[in-house]
Amino acid sequence: MYNSGLIVSSILLILIVFQDFTYRAVSWILFPISAISLLFLSLSQLKSTNIQGYFWGITINAGFVTLQLLFIKLYFSIKSGSIKQIINTKIGLGDICMFYTITVFFSPIYFIFFYIISLFFSVFIILLIKLISGNTYIEKNVPLAGFMALFLLIFMLINIYLKLNTLDDLRIINFLT
Repeated sequence: MYNSGLIVSSILLILIVFQDFTYRAVSWILFPISAISLLFLSLSQLKSTNIQGYFWGITINAGFVTLQLLFIKLYFSIKSGSIKQIINTKIGLGDICMFYTITVFFSPIYFIFFYIISLFFSVFIILLIKLISGNTYIEKNVPLAGFMALFLLIFMLINIYLKLNTLDDLRIINFLT
């Protein structure tokens, strides 16, 4: 079951990458289908019967994303002196959908690490493209959902060999201490 879920999830992530890089937009249906695929992939690696803990983790991850989006809205509202619309002006709806899509695949600590590292990965790639193009790359819309999907795909492929359980925070806590 894990291998078939990995294949389906990989295909869906490739579609998100392709659409976001090509059209700077992603068909909305890919996000819930990807979330369901990642949910089943995660459930297949759940070693204990702690389903309740898994869903609490999703709730915490979604709360983290929501809190971050509220802070972004607050920041731009304070900066401009009025309440500002941030969706499709500062951040794309597809990017937000991607944030929530990946909440089902990671425990809270893994999610925060993945989230931060994938944002740095996206910035790094954009800066690399600007450097290679001689600073002529001027794109207003960054395909953040595509970059995050690409990074998740790379992570999932590397994880075939690392065998990390992305639902178990103990390994990462032990690494940090």
